[in-house]
Order: sequence, then structure tokens, then C-alpha cells
Amino acid sequence: MARIKIIGDSILKGTLYDEKTGRYIFDNYLREIENSENLSKFGLTVTKGSVYIKKILEKEPVPEYLLMDFGGNDSDYFWEEINASPESEHYNKTPSDSFTKEYVSLINYIRGKGIKPVITTLCIMDGPAYFNRFCSSLRCDRENIMKWLKNINRIEETQNSYSEKVKSIAQSENIPLIDIRSAMLSVCGENKASLLCPDGIHANKAGQEIILSCIKNFFMIH
Repeated sequence: MARIKIIGDSILKGTLYDEKTGRYIFDNYLREIENSENLSKFGLTVTKGSVYIKKILEKEPVPEYLLMDFGGNDSDYFWEEINASPESEHYNKTPSDSFTKEYVSLINYIRGKGIKPVITTLCIMDGPAYFNRFCSSLRCDRENIMKWLKNINRIEETQNSYSEKVKSIAQSENIPLIDIRSAMLSVCGENKASLLCPDGIHANKAGQEIILSCIKNFFMIH
């Protein structure tokens, strides 16, 4: 039985964007974590993740630790809806208050199973690069999106606010936090592209090495 289950979104799954093909490929870079099983899935929000985790834990032996990283998809928007109606009001995929409530509820469920929850801050992102990526892939009109967005920095600011919420959740619930975001920023500074794929949201190989190092170091002493 794996001592550590890893269940998060595309960051922990090991998602890389191949610019040549315009497709995503997957490489479980966390396989180096001893006695672990990575069951992360592309596109998970905390709500979808909660359903997924509960199904897994109903069927499989419980691990000692469950490592999670939610918030990236939750902080994102339904860009196609914004593109279609930029004058309307739009919300994050998981609204801020609901995100905290759902994450705390999931943490309590995991604890109730006798498992130790561990969470991570969000991976860094490059807002302009991500803007270009989703406008192209979703065929959104850039002017429409900017009409609603107003300031392109809002993308990163919103994503960062969810990472801060993760920190607050770890503190209020008294659970371990692996701060991959600070570790990445300490290496790249303002040059975020050096640790990210061209889509602006997924860690490249260099970025994944930093995340792996953070997680390995945590479990070496726990």
C-alpha cells in the first residue's frame, strides 16, 4: 500500500505543453517520491477533486498522507462565456468563499478517515502568456475579453489570491503546507517564463524539478 497518495490537478499530474504540436503531454515527475501513488487529474477543481477523492478512498486502502494542490482551476474563469457576453457579470469557476468552504470540508473528511492531509500553494503563472493561449485555443476575441478584464494583470492577481487562501486554510486548519510558489519565485524572480511552459500555467521541466524538490524534502522529514 502506498504511504502517500497524490491527488491534485494538472500541476501534480505532470502536465507539459508541447508548443510544436499544440498538445498537452503528461510525465509523472513525482514518481521519484518514495512509496507514493500519483492519481492526479487534469482540470480538477476542489469540488470535482472532492468527489474524485471520496470515490478513491471508498475503494482503496487509506494512505498515511494525502497530498493535494487545488486552486489553479478554481481561480480560472469561463472565458468562452466572457467572450460571448463581456458586459455581463462573471465569476471564478469556484467562487472565492465556496473555495475555502469546500477545501476545509474536504480536509475534515480526509482527517475523518485517519489520513494526514498536506496541501501546496499554487504554481506560479504568466498572465499574458496564458491570455494568449486561451484566446487562441478557445477562439476568443481579445478585445471582448479585455473589455471585461480591464487589466491583464487581473489574471495573475486573482490566481495569487487563491494561493493566499490556501495558505490561510493551512494555518486555520493546522495542516502542513508545501509552499511551491515561493520556492519557484525565489528562483525565477520576474522571469516566470523560465519555469513555465509557453501556455503560461504549467511548470516546465525546470519548474517541475523545483516542485519535486519541495515535496521530496517535506516527506524526507515526515
